[in-house]
Amino acid sequence: MLNLVKNWMDEYGDSLTKAVTLLTGEEHTAQDIVQDVFVSVICSSSPFRGESKPYSYLYRIALNKISRYRKKRKYHNEFSDTVKGDHTFSPEIVNEKSDDLMYVRTSVASLSPKLQAVIVLFYFNDYSIADISACLSIPEGTVKSRLSRAKIQLEALLKKEGYPYA
Repeated sequence: MLNLVKNWMDEYGDSLTKAVTLLTGEEHTAQDIVQDVFVSVICSSSPFRGESKPYSYLYRIALNKISRYRKKRKYHNEFSDTVKGDHTFSPEIVNEKSDDLMYVRTSVASLSPKLQAVIVLFYFNDYSIADISACLSIPEGTVKSRLSRAKIQLEALLKKEGYPYA
């Protein structure tokens, strides 16, 4: 089991950290959560059964950890204020210095956690509707409707911020 987890850390650790950073807005918190994900996998009494892709399995655990983190810290809707005020996305995590991309990432950060999850998986991780459905344990129709709502909200946010392409 330890070899499998080490392989997953090597293969999925960076992309999982990027996704969690997008969802939390804090690089250090994301690193802690991702580390906790891998510890949970090692200590889990119910091992990975192979019913989904390993990244989906890890991402689902990460979403649960993020949810617990937000509840514990009473972090709910303060996320967008933190991102706008601090710009906590570091160059190591963002990996792109484009102002356009930063507009989009900041806008994604202001969406609800459910909409953030589908946007990050679909656009940033290139997951299909079916993969997102399996990863989040929701019907494909729900994924499609959340994507649609997220796109509408993102367009409105980007127009409001003066983003030229919205």
